[in-house]
Amino acid sequence: MNDFRLKSRYSLHSTVLVTDLFVTVTNIFVQLQLSLHPTTAGRVYAAYGGVYVSTAMLWLWGVDGIRPHLWDFVGVAVTLVGMGIIMFAPR
Repeated sequence: MNDFRLKSRYSLHSTVLVTDLFVTVTNIFVQLQLSLHPTTAGRVYAAYGGVYVSTAMLWLWGVDGIRPHLWDFVGVAVTLVGMGIIMFAPR
């Protein structure tokens, strides 16, 4: 029984470390993008939002072991299409 508890704690600790690392790297990326391209900050945030929603669904599936429903996939697709429209629309 104690062995299971140790594995559970280690797994939770690893998940927290990976999450912290991902958030830190993403924040650095966003700050660099905003400082290098201040005129396109809104588009950078749109891209970040699309990537964030997609990554959240992958995290739900891969790390938490919960398979997303059809509507989760539809929501991710809508988010990515919206992001694509904002990022790549002709100016």
